[in-house]
Amino acid sequence: MIKTAIKILLLIVLVACNLTQKLTSSNESQIQIIINEGKPIKEGESIHFEIRNNSLRDLTLINPYKILIDKKEGESWQKIRILDCPCDAPCQPKPEKKLLETGKSFLLNWDQNESWCGPRSSAQIRETIYKKVGSGSYRLLIRSKKNGKESTSYKYFNITIK
Repeated sequence: MIKTAIKILLLIVLVACNLTQKLTSSNESQIQIIINEGKPIKEGESIHFEIRNNSLRDLTLINPYKILIDKKEGESWQKIRILDCPCDAPCQPKPEKKLLETGKSFLLNWDQNESWCGPRSSAQIRETIYKKVGSGSYRLLIRSKKNGKESTSYKYFNITIK
């Protein structure tokens, strides 16, 4: 009788441990985003983003070369305009997808400039306008797809005055 009770108790403990392990691993982030190797971000300096695949399977980054950053304005997030290519320049389109293998990283750099195209004047090439974004709270958005399921990862960061 005691042996049976011990076996049942041991079985319950093993099942509970296994369930806890599965819940923990499913909640772990697939993507880790490291900014400036963990160093503080100063206003005006280039920011380096390392996007690392921490999952057990390869995943696909969606529009990996498009830098998507929002700035906190009051209680809402406003998109920062960042051009992939100078206005009206004949740039090659960048890949819309990138396979990121398990344990591998992908690097992005941002010069802390917002950029947009100025008005067109008499068939000339439009001027690309740049403006420093300044200090504040920001977030980087990374879109990915794994096993047919699309998700968005955010990394929050602050830019401080030098």
